[in-house]
Amino acid sequence: MHTYTNEAIKLRRQLHMIPETGFEEHKTSEFIRSYLKNLGYKPITTAKTGVYTFCDFQKEDTVLFRCDIDALPVTEETSLGFASVHPGNMHACGHDGHMAMMLTFAKYLAENEVNPDHNVILLFQPAEENPGGAKYVIEEGIIEKYNVRRAYSLHLSPSHGYGRFHAKSGEFFASGVELYITVTGKASHGASPHSGKDAILAGCALVSALHTIVSRDLNPIHDGVITIGTINGGSAMNVIADTVRLSGTLRAFNNETKELMLNRVREVCMGIGLTYGVDVKFSPVYCYPPLINDEKLFIEAKSILGDNLAETDKVMMSEDFSYFAEKIPSLMMFLGTDDGKEEHQYPLHSPKFDFDDSVLIKGVEAFVNIVKKI
Repeated sequence: MHTYTNEAIKLRRQLHMIPETGFEEHKTSEFIRSYLKNLGYKPITTAKTGVYTFCDFQKEDTVLFRCDIDALPVTEETSLGFASVHPGNMHACGHDGHMAMMLTFAKYLAENEVNPDHNVILLFQPAEENPGGAKYVIEEGIIEKYNVRRAYSLHLSPSHGYGRFHAKSGEFFASGVELYITVTGKASHGASPHSGKDAILAGCALVSALHTIVSRDLNPIHDGVITIGTINGGSAMNVIADTVRLSGTLRAFNNETKELMLNRVREVCMGIGLTYGVDVKFSPVYCYPPLINDEKLFIEAKSILGDNLAETDKVMMSEDFSYFAEKIPSLMMFLGTDDGKEEHQYPLHSPKFDFDDSVLIKGVEAFVNIVKKI
C-alpha cells in the first residue's frame, strides 16, 4: 500500500490549501470531480456542491461510504508549507484528510479487482459544519434510488492514539441546539439605576441560572451540556444597559433529555424576566440529531478490524452523519492522530490543528477491508 500512502498524503496537502465553507466548496468539488473522472468514475452532483459516484457491482444492495468536504471560517496559524491560500478559511477539523482517504479508496477500487457483495457509493458531502449537508443529500433520495442499506464514515481525532480506530455502539455523538437569547430592559443613567431595568444584571443572573440546569434538573445518570459562549451588551460605563444578547449551545444524547433541558431554559428565561422586570426572548435553533451507531455494524467492524478497533466514550460533539444513522444502519469511527508530538496536540477547530498525514493510509485500509468482508 506504499503507493497509496503517498497518494493520500499528496491529496490531503493539495486539498488543505483550498478550504471552503459549507455550500461554497466550488474549487474543492471541482478537484474531486476531476480526480474521479481521471480514474474512470462518473461524478454526480448532490446537495449543491457535493459529489458522489456509484460503483455498480451488479448487486441488489448498496453500501455508502461518506466523507465531508467543507472547512471552517478559521484563520490558519500553522507554519505548514501547504497552509491555506484562502484567507479566513482553514481545514481545522480534518476534512481534508477525510477527502484524501476517500479519494485514495476510490483509486484502490479503480485499480484492483474487487467484487464485493454490495454496490458502493462514495459520497463527498458538503456543509457538515453548517447547516448539515447530509440532510440535503438524503432529501434528494440517494438512499431509495440506490437501495442503500448501510453507511460508514471516519473522523480524524487528536484525542485518540495514532493509527487506531475508536467507536462505540449506540449513542456516540450528541444532538445539538443553538441557543440565542435577547434580554431587553430600560436604559438609564448609571448613577440612577432605579430609573432603568438593568439588562446586564439580568443577563448575568440568566447565565448563572442556566448553568444549574444540568447539575440540578437533569438525572445524574443522563448526559447533557449547556454552555453560554457569548454575552454582549452595554454602550458606556455609566449607562444602565437596555439590551444584552447571549448565545450558547445545548447538547444531549437523546430527544427526551434534550426537550427536558430546553423546557427548563424556557422556564428560566421566563423567571429571570419576571424577577428583573425585563423582557427575555429565547430563540433556539435545532441542529443535528444524536448520532446512534448501529450495534451490528460495530460488532461486525470489530471482527474485521480486530484489536485495532477499540471501544471509546461517547462525545458531546455533533455530526450530521446522524441523519444517515436515523435512516439506515450506520457506523461512525474515529481514526486517532495523537502521535505524541507537540505540534499534533491541538484540538479539532483550533487554528493550529495539524496531524501526521501518513496516518491516512490506515483509514484507506479500513475501508478496503470493510468493503471486502461485509
